[in-house]
Amino acid sequence: MEAIITAPFFTGLGDMYSNVYYLYYRQEELKKKGYDVKVIVSCQKNGYTSVSSIEDCSFLGRIFDLSVFDNLLVSTELDTTLGNFTNYQNYKIINNYRNFLRCYVEITNPINSLDLIEFKDIGKRDDLPKWNLLSNEVRVYCENYIKRFPKNFNVIHFRCGDKTDVEYEFNKYKKDISDFVSNSDNNIMFLTTSEKIKNLMIDEKYNNVFFNEYPQGELWTKNLNGEELVDYLKNILVDMYLISYAEKIKRLGIFWFSNFLFFGATNNQTLISNELRFI
Repeated sequence: MEAIITAPFFTGLGDMYSNVYYLYYRQEELKKKGYDVKVIVSCQKNGYTSVSSIEDCSFLGRIFDLSVFDNLLVSTELDTTLGNFTNYQNYKIINNYRNFLRCYVEITNPINSLDLIEFKDIGKRDDLPKWNLLSNEVRVYCENYIKRFPKNFNVIHFRCGDKTDVEYEFNKYKKDISDFVSNSDNNIMFLTTSEKIKNLMIDEKYNNVFFNEYPQGELWTKNLNGEELVDYLKNILVDMYLISYAEKIKRLGIFWFSNFLFFGATNNQTLISNELRFI
């Protein structure tokens, strides 16, 4: 019996990591049901990089642990919709998660989609496997990098999404920030993709608030490649790593559970449940 799982890699790093996690989970799930599984990843232009050849996708293997996939195809041509692989008429789609991750199985050996676990309420769950699917290169880099910060800490994750008046957004949450900082027994790591918001927070001069000095948001849409791209992504992942060690995470800005937080939830390194950590 054969199954095919497809996913695109054209969005932000949080989405790309969550796709790696979902793909691996689905692969193992389908293998337990007796399927030989092929994973197809569509590597396309995104906010970090332009993709004009398969060589431009080599960064994926530098950032993620792709060795977990038994049969992996990375392509710059597939849009991961039905019809992208040979003999597609012999397959039936059984799962379509957020129009990103799709599972197909042979029509002659179908299974019910209800047999597959649902990915939802990630920030409230502790039942999913605690996997770290980053490459060894990234793990070593992040583990060494975070040693410069205090051991016990909470996180403020401030994300504006596509809002442009960031000063207005910051002022809107100043009291929430002040209350969280004042009531925290731990130091605070302030994480944001906006350099403007980070500078506004620095100007508040809190004694117990620390920052990752790397300018994350400045290079978005810059079409990086090679070592420059890998270096940039590794430094973004430092923030995700920090979230995985945080005892509490105060979310500000966007109302949905950003996939930037996904790694911190599914690789929770504390003894505190995610439902209590994410506030």
